Amino acid sequence: MDAYLDVYATYVGFEAPQSTTAYRPRLELSARLVRAKDNQILFQDRIVYGCLENTDEEAVLVRADDKLSFRNRAALQVDPNKTARALQSAIDATAWELAKQFM
Repeated sequence: MDAYLDVYATYVGFEAPQSTTAYRPRLELSARLVRAKDNQILFQDRIVYGCLENTDEEAVLVRADDKLSFRNRAALQVDPNKTARALQSAIDATAWELAKQFM
């Protein structure tokens, strides 16, 4: 093995920036490509899905799909399948964005 991809999520869930705004999926992912023989970091990035504002110039930002929002916390619980699909969509979009970094 020449290198390995070290990926971990620092946040997985739903977020509403204000009490009057909808909950949307949010996922924060950190990734780094590490050379196996000496642990040198060859690539490093953060990807944030669901960021409403461009407050982090260091991260790759992925806009949340507006169709995957919930008006309040109770709405998150009404349809667990929709909630799971929304989170899966965030994971898929974030994984795709990470893959694009290597293209």
